[in-house]
Order: sequence, then structure tokens, then C-alpha cells
Amino acid sequence: MLKEKDLSSEEAVLKAQALKSLFLYTEATAVLQQALQHDPENIKLLIETAECLRSSGNQQEAAALYRQALTLEPDNKYIRLHLIRLSLFTEDYETARQECNTLLQTDSSSLAYRLLGECYENMQLPDSTLLCYHQAILHTPTDHQPIARAANIYINQEAYEKALELTETYREKDSLNILVNQLNAKAYCLSKQYTPAQERYEKLVELGDRSYLTHYYLGVSYYMNELFYEAHEYLSKAHQKDPWNVNLLYYLGRACSKTSWKEEGIEYLEKALEYTIPTDDTLAGLYKGLADCYKLNHQYRDQIEALRLAYRYDPKYKSALYHIGLIYQDKLKENIPAARYFKEFLRTEPADSKEIEFFDEETGAMAFGEAIFYRATEKRLQKIREEEFMKGNRID
Repeated sequence: MLKEKDLSSEEAVLKAQALKSLFLYTEATAVLQQALQHDPENIKLLIETAECLRSSGNQQEAAALYRQALTLEPDNKYIRLHLIRLSLFTEDYETARQECNTLLQTDSSSLAYRLLGECYENMQLPDSTLLCYHQAILHTPTDHQPIARAANIYINQEAYEKALELTETYREKDSLNILVNQLNAKAYCLSKQYTPAQERYEKLVELGDRSYLTHYYLGVSYYMNELFYEAHEYLSKAHQKDPWNVNLLYYLGRACSKTSWKEEGIEYLEKALEYTIPTDDTLAGLYKGLADCYKLNHQYRDQIEALRLAYRYDPKYKSALYHIGLIYQDKLKENIPAARYFKEFLRTEPADSKEIEFFDEETGAMAFGEAIFYRATEKRLQKIREEEFMKGNRID
């Protein structure tokens, strides 16, 4: 019986594939890595190992092996596409963009342009994104993916006529594509063309679309066309999936008020008001939670805005100013706004602030008086002054 170390490269690949079919990715990776030690330039081994690592969640190691394979076969489109898709998945958009541009030097296909468009879209560069998607559409007009992505951007920009032009052109070739029809119908509805929107959404329902947005926008289209019982039916279905949506509650309440469910209509509208006009304390809490979500998602400018709003609704939340300064200094590397917020935070220091350590009976841990944060802020502000002085800038 052969030992694992004696397996040939072909045998190692076959054994790894069998282990992968049993979802034993760690074991499959070990077999392949053992074989790679004896055959480090085997392209098939490198790709199989990268795939195992990717499937088991070791994305960085997988990317490294794809890069190693590309050094051996720089013109291998298959490997480069895998590296691009992995980079998109791990949100390494700059690497994905570079690899897409390299791919386009030898392959100006629809797929290459679409992937580059996805890079720019995630980098929030809409003009470059749309340029790439339109190039992809020129190369392959039957590919619905760049059409759907471009149409979605146009809808978000409220450029509804452009979205309709794209989707209507595609529908001449394929009138049954669910995604394109959803975007086509949405563009009609948001541009207040409710009759064609209603027709498109009715067709989507016939095709088996039971999604929340299809039920919601069909209900809105019925309501605007004064078909209130039909509006009630589909808005009620949407409400089951999202009972807290204020816009939905508004249209459902109004539809109820024009049909047999008048008491329910009042209840829905009262709920809409309740959700629309929360207390300042509630808003502050919501924005604090939102700021934390943005932080975890590395959306630092959005985090700053959420912290600013949290401080507006809760003026006692002074540390928001300090945290905003930290984000500008550490994450965004923008000293000038960081200094502005640090100075604003320092102005909130009370005359009797304490710097000493003390025992927090609630948490059972050592804590510090608030003055220590002000002293830390002064040090950070001084560092900014020194850095900006070297650049020829003066911060008072």
C-alpha cells in the first residue's frame, strides 16, 4: 500500500478530489501539500490546493498559491479568473482591479469587463463601473448580468429612462429573465409609470416570483392605479416579510382605508408614525448601533456620520467626538479633520474631571477617570501638530 508521501502528483489529486467530495477539505489539503513538496511547479497541484484552501476558508493562502501558479503560467486565463473572483470575495478590490486590467491586455471579453466593473462598483466609482458594464454589453448583448448591474446603478441614481432603455432592449431578446424584468418593472414604478409597472409585476408573479420587492411594488402600482383591493392583497403579503417598513405601512394603511379594512388601516398608519418619529434617546441608540455596524464593515466615513448623529441626539455622548477624531487620524489618515474633532472634544472636559484609577463595581474591573482620555487626546493633537508642521501646515 502506498504511503501518502509516495503518492504521485496525479494520485494525490485523485485522492484529494475524493476527500473533497466528502467535504474533508483539511485532509485533502494535507495530501496536496505533501505532493507539492516534491512537485512545487505542478500547475494542477497548485490549483487543486488553492481550491481546497479556499473551500476551507483559508483565502489568503489560496490567493498566494494562485499567484505562484501565475508566475509559472502568466497567460493562464483560468488561474487569473480564480484569483480575481477570490479577490472580489475577500474585498481586495485593488488586487482584483489590477488582475482584471492584466487580463484585458489579452482578453477583452464580456466576462473580463464585467469583473472589472464589479471591482469599480465595490470601490464606489460609478462612472468607471458603468463604462465597464457597457463594454461588456457591447461584447455580449445576451449576457444579462452586466445589463442588470448597470440598470441597478441607474435606478439608484434615479436615471430611470437609462435603466428602462437597457432592460427593454434586453427583453426583446429574452422576455422571461426574472432579474432583468424585476429591474425593468422597478424602473417603471419609481418613474411613476404605474400601468406598465403593474403589467411587468403581474407577469413576474405568473413566472413564480414571490419576492418581497415584487409583492411590494406590485401593491404600490395597484394602489396608484386605484385598484385598492388588489393593492391590499399584495401589500399584505409584503408586510408578512417586512412588518416594520414605514413606506409599506403607509401604502397598506391607505389601501385598507379605501377598502373594508378601515380599522386595520388606522393601526397600520399609527405604526408608521410610531416608527417614523422615535424619541431622541431612541435615535441616539440607533445611531450608536449603526456606527458600530459601519465600523465592523470598515465603512469609516459612514461610521463618522452615524457618530455625529448619535452625538446630536445625545449631547452627553461626548466620546463620539473623540472616536471621530480617532477614525480620521488612524483609519482615514486625515489629520486636519482629526485635529478639529480632538479640539472640540477637549472643550467638553469638565473642571472636576478625574484621572485616577478606580474599581468599577458593576463590571468588576479597573476603570479610569475621564481625564485620562482628555490627556490622550492632547498627545494625539500634539502629534498631529508636529506632523503637519513638517508639511508646512500650522494647527493652532
